[in-house]
Amino acid sequence: MEQNSNENPTKVLEESIKKFAESYQKLSPTGKINFQKQIEMQIKKEDERTKKLYEALLEATKKNLSVEKTIEEMKKADRQAKYGV
Repeated sequence: MEQNSNENPTKVLEESIKKFAESYQKLSPTGKINFQKQIEMQIKKEDERTKKLYEALLEATKKNLSVEKTIEEMKKADRQAKYGV
């Protein structure tokens, strides 16, 4: 699916989170564990802000939070990474 450059970035983010959560929820318990390990290995290479964002996304998804709540958690993680709050 091609992204339209005129699309609302928030809408694109919401759709991405929704797809991520749907895919994660379809995994078996073993699949979820393996996926989490894979993400943890990948984010080790990233900057602190990116790590915090992925961690927040994964934690919110594991808790089965709504897209809106997931975005809130990611915003908190972003603030924490940027400002330490």
